[in-house]
Amino acid sequence: MIPYFIVNHSCAYEQSLYLVMKRIASETGSCWASPQTIAKMMGVAPNTVRKYRKKLEQRGWIRKIGSRPIGRTNQVTHEYEIVDLWKLNIDFYSQKRKGSPDESFQHKAESLQPMLEKSAPVGNKEKGIDEELLKKIYAHYTEKIRNSSRLTNGGKAKIKKRLENYTTEELLMAIDNFSESKWWMENNSHQGVEWFFKNDERIDKLLNLKPNKKPEAESKYDQLEALKD
Repeated sequence: MIPYFIVNHSCAYEQSLYLVMKRIASETGSCWASPQTIAKMMGVAPNTVRKYRKKLEQRGWIRKIGSRPIGRTNQVTHEYEIVDLWKLNIDFYSQKRKGSPDESFQHKAESLQPMLEKSAPVGNKEKGIDEELLKKIYAHYTEKIRNSSRLTNGGKAKIKKRLENYTTEELLMAIDNFSESKWWMENNSHQGVEWFFKNDERIDKLLNLKPNKKPEAESKYDQLEALKD
C-alpha cells in the first residue's frame, strides 16, 4: 500500500521508483536491487534511477542503511529502507480537512513538495562541489590511470557535471574499473580527464565494466568519440 500523500507530492519518475522499491522491500524488508535491475522494471535508464533515488533520499522517503559487493567484482549495491510515511500522510490530510495546517506542519510538508528540475538538488549539488572534492577524484585518476594527466578547466567542468548524478564513491569506482581493464588501459588511458568524464553514458559503462574483458563494439565507438573530442 502506498500513502496518498506520495501520489500528490511527487513526479511520475519518483512515484514509479518509490513503487518499485516498495514492492521489492515489502512492508518490513529493504531494497537491495541495483539501478540496472530497477531500471528494467521501470523501463528507464539506470542513470534515471540513480537521479531520482537521490531525490527520494533527500526528501526523506527512503534511507540508505548499508551496502554490499556484487559477486566478485569491485562494484557495490546499496541497501535502502523505505521510510514509513503513513503518519505524515494521516497528519497532512487531517489538517487539510480541519483547515490550513499550522506553520510548523506546513513547513514540513512543503519540504516534501516536488521542485522544478533545474533547481532540484541532485547528487553532490545539494552540498556544493568544492575544490578538495575535485582534487580527490583527480588524484585518484592520476594514481590509477595516468600520472601525467593535467586537470584543465574543461576537466573540472566535466567532473562537476558528473557529480550532479553520481556520488564521489561511484566516480572513484569507475576509475578503479577502468584501471583494472587491460583493454581500456591500452586503448584509452591517454585520453585525459575531460574525455574520461565526458558524459553519464561513459560513467555508466565503466561502473558496469568487467575487468579484462573487451566491451562489444567499444573500439569503434571510442575511436569516433575521440575524434569528436
